[in-house]
Parts: sequence; C-alpha cells; structure tokens
Amino acid sequence: MMLSLDLSTLPANISPLNVRRALRAVCYGRPLSDSPLLSLRALDAVVSPDDAARTIALQDHLAGVTWNCLEDVRRHHGVAGPRFDRTALSALAALSMLQLDFAVGSADLETWSYLYYRYFVKSGRSLRDIAKMLSTTNRTLERRLIAGHARLAEALYHNELRIVEAARPAEARPAADAREPSHAGVPILDGATPIHMEPHDPADANLLPPLPAADDMTAYHAGRIAEAARGSDRLAEWIVSLPLSVEGEEAANRPRRSTSLSKILDTGPDSAVLLLGPPGSGKSTLLRWLAHTLSTDALAGRTDRVPIFVDLSRYGEAGSDGAPPRPLDWLAERWAGHQPDLPPLGTLMRAGRVVFLFDALNEIPHACDAVYAERLRAWKHFLADDLTIHPGNRAVLSCRTMAHRVAMSTAALPITRVVVEGLDAEGVRALIGRRDPDRGREVADAVIGGPLFDLARSPFMAALLAQPDVDVRRQGCAEVLTRYVRQALVRELAADNPIVTSSAVLTGHDRARIMNTRRWPTPWDLPEDGPLFRRLAALALPPLPAERTGPMAGAPRSYAAARAALDDPSAALILDAGHALGVLDIDLDRDEVRFAHSLWQAYFAARALVGDPAAVWPTAGWVDALHFAAQMSPGT
Repeated sequence: MMLSLDLSTLPANISPLNVRRALRAVCYGRPLSDSPLLSLRALDAVVSPDDAARTIALQDHLAGVTWNCLEDVRRHHGVAGPRFDRTALSALAALSMLQLDFAVGSADLETWSYLYYRYFVKSGRSLRDIAKMLSTTNRTLERRLIAGHARLAEALYHNELRIVEAARPAEARPAADAREPSHAGVPILDGATPIHMEPHDPADANLLPPLPAADDMTAYHAGRIAEAARGSDRLAEWIVSLPLSVEGEEAANRPRRSTSLSKILDTGPDSAVLLLGPPGSGKSTLLRWLAHTLSTDALAGRTDRVPIFVDLSRYGEAGSDGAPPRPLDWLAERWAGHQPDLPPLGTLMRAGRVVFLFDALNEIPHACDAVYAERLRAWKHFLADDLTIHPGNRAVLSCRTMAHRVAMSTAALPITRVVVEGLDAEGVRALIGRRDPDRGREVADAVIGGPLFDLARSPFMAALLAQPDVDVRRQGCAEVLTRYVRQALVRELAADNPIVTSSAVLTGHDRARIMNTRRWPTPWDLPEDGPLFRRLAALALPPLPAERTGPMAGAPRSYAAARAALDDPSAALILDAGHALGVLDIDLDRDEVRFAHSLWQAYFAARALVGDPAAVWPTAGWVDALHFAAQMSPGT
C-alpha cells in the first residue's frame, strides 16, 4: 500500500546525481556546503538546519546508510566470514570484505559493497587494480557504481518517508496494510537505519516510471523509418559496408574491426561511443542508419530502445545570462517541442532506454577555441553525470578526426573510439551502383581502374562520381575535383561551419557564388575573392623555381612551416578550412600538415601555375600538376 503523504513536504533534491556529487565531495575532501542533501530531515536529529556542522552530519549519514544497507544485504545472502566494524575498518580489511562480497555472485551485494569501498575507504588503488583483484572488468565496477548512486538515493528517500510518517499524529496515519511489512520499531533518526530491500539487478528500474506502451511509440518509430526513405539522399542508396576499427581501453571486449556500428554497440556495454572519421567519410549517414535500424527493431518487438538523432550544430544559443543552456535542459526542451505527445525526455531516460545519436561534435557553434573547449566540457559532463545516472542509456557521438581535440573520456566513463575507414573496391562499386543503377558498373570500373580510386574511397567522392552529369571517362580529373570542392563547400556552408563562413577565408561574395551559381564560367572555376583557394594553391607549389625541378614534394610540413608558407594573417583558419573540405590532412600527433592525396597537391599546384602567367613551370617530375594545368589552361 502506498502511504498517503504530501510529497511536497519531502526534500525535492534526493536524486542519484545529487547523491553522486555528495559522495564525490566526501571522497575527495571537497566542501558539501552547497549540497541539496543538506535539507534531509534525518540530519535535524543531530544538528540544526543552520549549524555549520551539518555538512559533517551529512557525511556521517551517507556513510551510515550505505554501511547498514550493505550489512542488510550481506545478512540476506548469508555471507560467510568475519564481522566487520565500520568504525575500525582498515583499507586492507575493507578490501577483504569487498572480495568476499564479490565471491557471492549477487549484483545487488556487489553494488552496495563497491559503493562503500569506493567512497568511504581510503585505499589509494586504481580502478584497474581493483578490477583485477576482484576478477572483473572496469566496466562492471562502473555499472555497479552508477547503480549504487540510484540505490542510495532510493534508500535516503524511503528513510525520509518514514521520518515524515513518524512525525504525523497517529490518527492521521493510514491503516497498515497486512500485505506490507511494518516499519514500526525501526530506528530512523540515528543516521544508520537498517533498510532491507529485496536484491535485484542494478539495471532494474522497478521504482521508476515505465516506458510508454508500444503503441504510444509506434508513430515515432515509423517516422524515423520514413525519414530514411524521403528526399534525394535516401539512406538505402548510401548504406554500404563501411570498414570500422575499434580503439580504446574497452575495445578488448569486442572485435577490433567490423562493418556494422549496431553490432559494435551490441557487443559491448559502453554508455558512450565516439565515431571518428575525416570529412565525407559517412559518419552522419551511419548515425541515421542506426536510428533506422533501432526503430525497425522496435516495431518488430526486438528492442524497446528509443533512438534520438541530435544535430549538435544547432546547440549553443546563449540564454539571458550569455551562457549556452545545459545540454540536458537543451535536449529536453527540443524533445518536448518536437514530440509533444510523447513522455518527457526525463521519463525515457529514467527508464534507461534512450540511445542518443549526436551528430557533428566538431560543428558545435563557437567563436574561438576556448569557447569550443568550454562547450565540449559541458557535453563531457552530460555524458558522465546525466547520461549514466540511470543504467541503459547510451550515446554515439560523431566527430571529425582532426577536430577531436578535447578528451571526452573520464575515469568513470571511458569512451570507446570507432574510426571510419575508407571504402575498399567492393564498397566503391556498391555505392556507385546504388546511386546510379543504370551505369553503375561502367562508372565503377572506370573509377577503380583509374587515378581517382583512392579519392573515391570517401563515400562523399564516390557519390559525386555517380552523379548523372559526371563522366570520369570523358571529363578530366581537374573538372571532377573542382566539382568535389564546390559541393564540399556547399556542405560546409549549409552546416554553418564557422571556419568557412569566416570572411577571413571566404568573402560574402564567394559564399553567395558557391551557393547560387548554376553555370560557372569554366568547369574548374572557384570563388577566389577571399584568400582560401589562392593560399592553398601557394601551399601546393614551392615558391622558388629551383624547388620545382625534382619530383613533386608530397612530404608533410610542420604545422608552423605550413602557416609560414601561407603568408596570411588567417593562415590557421585556411588550414582548418582545407581540412574541412577534405583536401588537407592535419596530423595533431606529429603536428604536421600535408595534402590529403598527391592529386590534391597537383590540382592546387596547377591552379597556381595557370593563375600566374609569369610562373616558372616545373619539370616533368610534376606530371600530374602539368596535366591538370593543361586541362585548365585557356583554349584547352
């Protein structure tokens, strides 16, 4: 029977997140003075609400409740071994107790035991060391800890319920239901109340709001599937087997290589996965296809997960205080606006069934690198604090490889990295065939056997080569590469990428031309009012004629040397823009810059030669550049 209580009289901030923050403060010796848990009525029996010692009382209360819940579960399982005294528990004795508890095989006992050891025992041991001593995995301990925050919040909540009930006049209390155990005689004010709870799996959210019935989500999942079939960029025409490699500490639990993102998620318990790849490698398409797959499985009754695709390029609009919204608040508001007839996002997350598909982490709007790093940290805290409070929720975040500058992993939430690799020959053939069924075989044969194959390993380039008005057998490579650059620019401008929208890279006139021009003066014409393409051309061609007498230099330059070679106040932006378009590679590990392919260096070197009638042309060692220049020269 539910107690008929006025819930408004209870503390409003007993939540797993507030419990976690308070426990971390206890563990690391941080102040508890701003903890919402200081309003717990259980503390009133020890200190007054305005007593400075209330923070000490809260620390003792958290330790006492955690210990007694642990003792209660140990008795329930009949754990053999010595009895432990909390007040005289050494780090070595605590480790022995932890090992005994993990030997029982109960997830509930492991949860309480590790929760106490983690926050109230000064062991000095790393997570990895503890996992080895317990013959378990880092991930298992992390899941136990996440579940422990929820279980302790639950225990504190029930403790407060009994305090409020005990304070009511006897005649105002509801009659006891014979089907429920009585709590009469249980001490509730000493900060160490024994609370017996039936053991259950930590992922069991039996006290949380249930998911909506399947029929309530049918329209939502059907909508996700319909999205994949609409428009000119139908997902079915893009999906081929993209090679994926799995990196990171947690990768040992799953295959290192795969062609299925959904299978990678299914073979590991990770709450968060970072999908990395260069521009045009198919990251966004993979996320949308994963949403399609999950919704298809949901309608078939194979899963109850709810995929939510989120374009992170829309995040960052500042509030009245000038700061962007908390990621969780922003997500909840967007969900409520787009799905007003479905349960709130918080309800779905408490049920542990949400799969967030965050696209374009690198496109979060920002005015400078410092703002970008700050906003990334906000999302990092969302992953560590809000996503994992209720076990079961997951997130996949896509990001361009070079833009992954801030580590998103934490000790409590390691993130596995999945890297999108280039298409192989069969993948190129399959993608071109799907985009152009009528002439796909002929186009694929010409691409795979020609100089553009390496570039066509990018799905974006392969799709361009399959366009009806592109004929790689008739048109020169210079024309095809120019079309690629134009379409890559349209892609970046449509995404409001601040790098290419900067007037220091492309002027307003350049941007207007690239978005609106339908017939260009020549097949290799590009907007050059701003410095972007003129500076990339200068980077491709050595400035001194003597340096053009040998083979074309494809070796990387240091980042500093590349900036110096550009000789432009906006050199850093130009390099970033070249990477965004897929024509430059920026290796952060080696601090080097190089053209993404020798054909790109030849292409831009040819633009430099054609644009300067007085230029000294290189020798035959630059055969590709000379070939491109001949294609672009007037009269050819």
